[in-house]
Amino acid sequence: MSLAPHVLVAQLPDAGEGAVVELDAPTLHHLRRTLRLTDGAELSLTDGVGGRAGALLAPAGALLVAAVQREVRVPPTLTLVQALSKGRRAEDALRMACELGVDRVVPLVAERTQGRPDADARRSIVARWQGVADAALEQSRGRWRTDVAEVTELDL
Repeated sequence: MSLAPHVLVAQLPDAGEGAVVELDAPTLHHLRRTLRLTDGAELSLTDGVGGRAGALLAPAGALLVAAVQREVRVPPTLTLVQALSKGRRAEDALRMACELGVDRVVPLVAERTQGRPDADARRSIVARWQGVADAALEQSRGRWRTDVAEVTELDL
């Protein structure tokens, strides 16, 4: 297994070797400034839906060095229902579950949840949790992106 950075991209082309995959600005910044990679550095790309390919960092993105390998997801799928909590506890649980391969996460407002997030706060929670899930996918070098559902309220 390569120790090349594992990067989640929006889409991997079917073209294969020689195709250029566009990388967004934050990803390029992370690769070039934080990791201090230069053009020609090895990368591992995934599209979050079973595709994976080796690539080299290029000025405009990533240059594929091999055909995209596709894998079919096999059942069962795992769903984590995680209650909202103070601090980072929920996000830590989410990160660990995503690194282990959970397919779907449902943020839950339970009876004892402190505070009731409004619509804007709920959208913010989903966006933040999706970012945590995407980072966990890259960290664990996985193929499958965890889907974060809308915040659900539990009525007892």
